[in-house]
Amino acid sequence: EIYQNPILVTSGNRCAFWNQHEGGKPGSEHVQAGGCLGADIKCINSVQRWKLLTAAITAGVQRVGIGQNFLHIGVDSSPSHPSGVVWVY
Repeated sequence: EIYQNPILVTSGNRCAFWNQHEGGKPGSEHVQAGGCLGADIKCINSVQRWKLLTAAITAGVQRVGIGQNFLHIGVDSSPSHPSGVVWVY
């Protein structure tokens, strides 16, 4: 609702095999026993990336990874996934 644009999830919940195939780390937010706590969302340009990033932060997201054509939005708050972080791929 905050973003006001369509959202295309390019990678959501993964099995351990696919997480490894995609280069994901063990314990990734994509692979969680209780359900997916992270997703990659397609961003095709810098304007869309900015809008999605600001919408995620406004919504309270505190874990964001920035890729060339996606943002990883993570909501895991466990000690193994610290809050208040942004990283690049």
